[in-house]
Formats: sequence, structure tokens, C-alpha cells
Amino acid sequence: MDVRTLEPLLALLGGAGAPETGLFPLAGAAAARAGGNPLQQMDQLKQNFVVSEAALQLALIQILVGLLQNAPPGTPAVGTGDAGAAAATTDAASPAAVGGAGDVGAADPGAAGGGSAAVSQARQFLGQDSASLKGRLPKFTAAGGQTNNCCDFVSSCLENAGMIRGHFVNCKQLEQALKQQGWRQVPAAQAKPGDVWFNQSRGHVELVTAAGGTRTIGSNNDRPGHQRISERAKNPAEGVYYTKG
Repeated sequence: MDVRTLEPLLALLGGAGAPETGLFPLAGAAAARAGGNPLQQMDQLKQNFVVSEAALQLALIQILVGLLQNAPPGTPAVGTGDAGAAAATTDAASPAAVGGAGDVGAADPGAAGGGSAAVSQARQFLGQDSASLKGRLPKFTAAGGQTNNCCDFVSSCLENAGMIRGHFVNCKQLEQALKQQGWRQVPAAQAKPGDVWFNQSRGHVELVTAAGGTRTIGSNNDRPGHQRISERAKNPAEGVYYTKG
């Protein structure tokens, strides 16, 4: 032990050359007689039982309190520091802090933003052969091979966005499912991104990408027997539109 570490304590108790100014003058006087060696002074204090164990503990506590009070600004208190900062960062990044408790868990069918999410996912595959999406677009099965994947594509985007339940590769079955799940037919002027467009014969389906139903995206024929994902202008009079709610 470095004897210099004992000198502040001995000074407080009354040793280390200042027996008359310490907390325990009698103890200090006895210690002073032991000479200038701090270790010998401490032994003398113990041997004479002048300073009780409780008094010594109190003195140590007072020293610690003084050290804490004189600590430089910004010194972390006991029990805080990086761990507390990490906890605050975690809370700030949690779903409840960012978007509220309603954002936690699976998307609710028809939730706000679902239509935009469906369109955003559909646009990720613009220009790509529809059959190549299998294994890359969740839910997509490429049931129609190189062609006839329009319903498979729209159903996948809607399901992934939490806007429908179930997967469909037949246009008429998809239309029935939409009706059963709260979708309703609306005029083209009321159509919005994420709504669904069918042609009059219900043989083709696409996803609405612009207000008023003026643009759609889907798995469309680019040549006989082959489909590719494309976005195109739409004549609102050419088909029917469905919206959620």
C-alpha cells in the first residue's frame, strides 16, 4: 500500500502532524507520538482504541462525500453513465417511440399507408419478367408461367402490404375476396394509389398508382405468351375500380 494514500485520512482524524485540528484530537495526539510514518500512526490509533470502528467508517464516508462534491462537472454519478445512455438510445429507436404502439406487430388490413406500400413494392420490379419474381417477391408463385401472372402479382403486393388476407391467382376469385374483406367499387375519380383495377371481363387486374385511376402497374403482356412488370397510363372508362373501406 502507498502510505501517501493514508495521509488525508490521518489529517482528518487528527494525525499526520496536525493532532489539534482533526476530528479526533486525542487520537491524533496518540498517533503523533508514533512518529511521522502514516502506517505506524494508523497502528497506534487502532492499538489505543481511541478511534472506534464506527467513527473510522464515518470518517471514510465523509471523505468520499467530499470527493464526490468536488468532482469535475460531467462526472457520471454512481449507477449511470454509458449504460444509461445506451438504454435511452434503445428506447428512442424502439417502434413504440418512433411510431407509437400501433406500429408494433403485423400490419392491419387497410391500415393507413398500405396502398402506398403496395405500390412501392410493385415498382421495385418494373421492367422485369414476371416469372423471374418467384422467390424474390414474397407470396408470388408464378402460377401462370411466362404469362397470366397479373393476379398473382397484384395479390402478392396487396397481401405483403397488409391490405388483403389470402393469396389469389384468379381475377374473379380476387374480386370476390376483396368484396368479402370490405373493399367496394368506386368511380375512377375516387380511385387512389393502392386501389385495384379490373378490366370489364375480369380477365386482367392491375394496381392503381395515381389518383383518379389514370395510371396502373401490373404484370402485362409485352409480347405474345410473355409478361413483364410495367406501369402505364389508363383510360378510367376501360374498367372498374375497388378501394378498401
